[in-house]
Amino acid sequence: MLCRDHTDNKFIECAITAGADCIITGNKDLLVLKEYNGIKIITAKEYLEIVNP
Repeated sequence: MLCRDHTDNKFIECAITAGADCIITGNKDLLVLKEYNGIKIITAKEYLEIVNP
C-alpha cells in the first residue's frame, strides 16, 4: 500500500507512469507523504510559490 487511503494510490501510479515531477493536490492522505519515488506531493499554493516566487 502506498497511501493510507488505498483509493488514492491510483494518483501516485498515474504520476509514476506519466513521469511527473509532482502531484498537486489538496488531499491530506497524499500530502502526508510529501514525496514518493522522487515525485513531490504539494498543494496548489506551494506550486504557485514555486512558479511565481
